Amino acid sequence: MKCVVRVLAIIFIASALTGCISVPKPTREQWLDMTSHTFKSTTVDDVLKSGDKVLNLDDPDDVTIYHQQDRVVGSRKYLLYMVFAAAFGNYNFDLSAKQQGDDVVAQLMIGHSTQPVIPTVTYTPGTNSSGIGAGASTGISIGSPIPWRESYDLFFSRVESLLHKTIWVTCEEAKIDKSSVAYESMCLMADDNIPEGAKRSEVSKISDGKMHVKRIPFPLDEYKTLPVKGSATIRGQAFIKTKGGDLKFAGGKEVLLNPVTSYSLQWWETAYLNNKLMEDPDSKIYDYIKKQIADGSGKFEFNKVPAGEYIIATKVTWQTSPGDSGSMVRQGGHVAKRIVVKDGDEIDVVLTR
Repeated sequence: MKCVVRVLAIIFIASALTGCISVPKPTREQWLDMTSHTFKSTTVDDVLKSGDKVLNLDDPDDVTIYHQQDRVVGSRKYLLYMVFAAAFGNYNFDLSAKQQGDDVVAQLMIGHSTQPVIPTVTYTPGTNSSGIGAGASTGISIGSPIPWRESYDLFFSRVESLLHKTIWVTCEEAKIDKSSVAYESMCLMADDNIPEGAKRSEVSKISDGKMHVKRIPFPLDEYKTLPVKGSATIRGQAFIKTKGGDLKFAGGKEVLLNPVTSYSLQWWETAYLNNKLMEDPDSKIYDYIKKQIADGSGKFEFNKVPAGEYIIATKVTWQTSPGDSGSMVRQGGHVAKRIVVKDGDEIDVVLTR
């Protein structure tokens, strides 16, 4: 059984015991929907074997699994140990399956039970000593169904991955912009192993607690075919107009002229159009990007630009006045545009949003 010393766990246990955690209350229709899943073109045996494997990959040392003809039942144990408290717990998984033609309809119920142990300090009058009783005050929490849909979705998605080679999602990837409590049945102190040969999500790198989209391999062959000489000129200005009507310029910021390739298009579609964080680019890209510094009014100019298609981009950022928190708030972000350049062109570009 895993034994983990966690300071933050004190907050979780205290909240669980006092009812401070906000727990969803699904309707009957929501329960039926989130606990049921149809797996296409498979068999009951394959679904149950995949469910078994999901639990074993998640926590092989602390899971116990029982099998019936149309059911797999698993129990995952954990122990939270803290300075003044501890909690033993089990997450229980009951997966049943029924064949319907070529498909299988699965039902999953996830339950949780805990046994917190809270030591008490005893004092004997007339002495200078105190004692801590390891089990002086104990309580038992009856197992109850997990009401967070996220746990069911993660379990079913992993079974799908094993059956049909869809993307395998890790706990860290699943918890992007979502509460970790919703995934604790699958992720609390789990090993979170990835099956061999699994198809992986493009989101795979964590930086400062935030997920970054993984870059595709640098396509050196694409860049080697790009022309290196040209006669075009690109002039432009970069700014953002605030809600109050003020203009904020990209003064002093780098303006990048980036040839369009599969590599730069990934940034365009992922980071710029969909506002997702990405890994740092391969350093080789800087051999092919032209740079200029915008002046105080956000103006810039590129000369002797080869013909081709480009993404031209920079940042416009500023800070607002302190709010109630007393801290400055950064505003703005990237401004970019795709352009097509021909030899001899003189192009004027406005980068704004």
